[in-house]
Amino acid sequence: GQVTGVGGDGVNAVTTGAGTIKITTNAVSGGAVGDGIDASSSGGASISVTTNGVILGGLRGIAAATSGTGAITVTANTDVTGIADDGVKATTIGLGNVTVSSTYVAGGKYGIEAISSGGVVTVTTKGATFGNGNDGVFAQTSGASSTSVNVGGDVQGAQVGVRAVNTGGTGTVNVNDVGGFQIVGQTSDGIQATAGTGTINVGSSVGNRINGAVVGLDDGIDALGAG
Repeated sequence: GQVTGVGGDGVNAVTTGAGTIKITTNAVSGGAVGDGIDASSSGGASISVTTNGVILGGLRGIAAATSGTGAITVTANTDVTGIADDGVKATTIGLGNVTVSSTYVAGGKYGIEAISSGGVVTVTTKGATFGNGNDGVFAQTSGASSTSVNVGGDVQGAQVGVRAVNTGGTGTVNVNDVGGFQIVGQTSDGIQATAGTGTINVGSSVGNRINGAVVGLDDGIDALGAG
């Protein structure tokens, strides 16, 4: 059934240990100043969130944060909306991997924001994604790990459509369009891919070409490397 947090989060889960937080939900609604789902770990625990019903938060739709080696996996099988903040925000301060798979996501800031300090970051969209204040999709890591965004639905960002980043390391940055969908950056680039000395791949393999329209007020595709 429906889970509602009138004055806070719809679901809130916190651990300081090394176990795992696993959340599987149907419909969840958070309050005006809360998240639909908020899960956090400060002891190295991993977080797994799977949604099978509509998720709505006055701030963020889904928020997941870990430290240490804790990984984050978000599988959103239904619509996710964060009214004032991100649709999905998954961040780890450490070497944990961050994996986000979504259908429809909308955020007042970022649609999807996925960040690791050194783990592999992978975002796969299977429906439309809207970042109404910042980017449609923002994915970032550092070091030798890769950042990959696989676009399976239209993406629109108030700033950049899809922004994929490795901050100064050797890791590969990949942006793929797996179905010919439109990617729009309303005030900046359509696609912005940034790496240190690693390889930047934007639609560079068979089956992952950028077949849809890419539109940016600045550049359509902007690839920035230091290598």
